[in-house]
Amino acid sequence: MTSHIDTVQTSLSEDLLFLRRLWFSPRLPRCPFNNDRELILNTVALYMTTGRPDGVIATFFHETTSTLYLAKSGPLSHEDADIATSFLSCLKDATGFETLLPFLARHSADNVEKRVRNLSQSFQQISHSLATVALQPVENTALESLESLLESPFRFNNTVETHNNFIDIIAASKNFLKLFSSFEDPLAYMFGRTYLSRLKRHLAKVVQYLDVKQLIRFFQRNNSKIELLWIPDTSQRQLSLNTETFVVRHLDDFLAWAITGFDSSEEAQIRECIASSLRRGEQPLKVTPLVDPEIRLIMYLTDVVEVQSQYLPDTQLHIGSSKRICSCCDKWIDTFNKCLVVKWTTAYFSNNMQSDWRIPDPDLTQHIQAAVCQSNGAVLEHVKREITVKLFKKVDVAIDELLRY
Repeated sequence: MTSHIDTVQTSLSEDLLFLRRLWFSPRLPRCPFNNDRELILNTVALYMTTGRPDGVIATFFHETTSTLYLAKSGPLSHEDADIATSFLSCLKDATGFETLLPFLARHSADNVEKRVRNLSQSFQQISHSLATVALQPVENTALESLESLLESPFRFNNTVETHNNFIDIIAASKNFLKLFSSFEDPLAYMFGRTYLSRLKRHLAKVVQYLDVKQLIRFFQRNNSKIELLWIPDTSQRQLSLNTETFVVRHLDDFLAWAITGFDSSEEAQIRECIASSLRRGEQPLKVTPLVDPEIRLIMYLTDVVEVQSQYLPDTQLHIGSSKRICSCCDKWIDTFNKCLVVKWTTAYFSNNMQSDWRIPDPDLTQHIQAAVCQSNGAVLEHVKREITVKLFKKVDVAIDELLRY
């Protein structure tokens, strides 16, 4: 990472930490699966993602060369190559979803447990609301079945007992999801859609493991031709973030033009009210920024493989992912696409921001430096605009507090 990018990264991470704390509202998937290829790539990423921040996987399949490209959010190791080879070997001999459970238990147990845990929490948040709706017998049976399976904390390991438990949870989730529309509107009318949407999303994320059936069919038709290639990783460095630095960089300049009609004493009170809410009296936070694997794939495939010259203009090239890309990734990819004739896309999108989002270094590329710089600049402007919006809300709260006394 160059010294300039290094400086920009620290400031960006502090800004993202501030925005992350102000609860961005996630949105539903922007692009549902349009074809089997998207579903297959997302399933590969799902099964190979560990559930840890440095273990997120993104995928791309190059039809011309039958190459499956893989990128990882964290550093690569020899073990990653072995795991990918092991996964393809499992697919070669698989007869169904259940055949892949030992692989999941060995390499993706944390991710499986996290998805089931999120489903359980979403279910608990809305269970009292479900009790107020008159359900049909079949709906009530589905509800009780899922509820009983989620009562106890779920642990996933390579045993027949936990495999069977996971199979039952997926089956109950699939059944409940099919019946969801019958009581969704009455509940939304009474309680709103926030918790409903979250539950529906978490049900779908558990049921997604069944998509491996289509991956198995695809791989067994093409396994003799498919090659694996991991995208080279980049160096990493831990950063120390401090909200006081954020206050110094942003607050005074913002308040100089954002508040008028107050004397110096009142302005000082408003400033201190906002500053104290940002500091939270904490020690500096340690963060290791990571270039999201979707962006690393796009940069490598554009700069090194030059796939943009191998497709017709405006062709959509899908990146498979096991998670939702954040608002920074979305802005970066959208801007990058404007510099190309092809259009990169992912199936999932969230409006969240993460403080460990790392800005790509254009100096590590040969042919796309201008496009990377333009995309980086768009992200920085996007974050700056969001900070202004959030600070205005902080000012409103501080003024209300001032006028109360």
